[in-house]
Amino acid sequence: MNRLTILGGKKAVVLGVLILLAGLGVFLHGLSGSSHGSINSPQFTTKKPAPVTYLKVSGKYLSFNYPSDFGVSPAEKPSGNELEVFSYIKRPSPFYFLTIVVSELPSGNLSDDGSYSSRLSQPDRYQKSSRLINGQLIYVFSDKTSVYAKAAWLAHGNKDVSVALSANAATASLDQTLSTVLQSITWR
Repeated sequence: MNRLTILGGKKAVVLGVLILLAGLGVFLHGLSGSSHGSINSPQFTTKKPAPVTYLKVSGKYLSFNYPSDFGVSPAEKPSGNELEVFSYIKRPSPFYFLTIVVSELPSGNLSDDGSYSSRLSQPDRYQKSSRLINGQLIYVFSDKTSVYAKAAWLAHGNKDVSVALSANAATASLDQTLSTVLQSITWR
């Protein structure tokens, strides 16, 4: 072998090692984060729920609005002092139940309403509060033994309306739903 071949071979090895080291340097430089490019992390967005719209119902004694995402549920026929019964359910889980009952008050007092009197007689189970909505006094009972169960009563002459909302999971929107339904009540 001549000397040029041996030197050429050594130069090739040296050149190969230098290229390998240069590549390793570029690779390590890229890992250090000082490169000029950028990597964007994926953006995850949660879809906001659509705003709730309300449907108007006109009964014989009153009209009211209920959330459009509730379906009409077969209502029981009025019994006793009940004049009209409206029932709604929201599915799938969590389930929400909305019941609106118009009743006759023979003496004109809420105590004529059996459901109202029952809650009033059980203060350990039901917490009573009152509020004014549209200038009308409304009594609200919260069931302390349930995840979410509230019922409200509004008297009007010799009639009253009870609005009951219950759910198997509490959400922030339930109180707003109850308030919106109560605010929408208009007697005929």
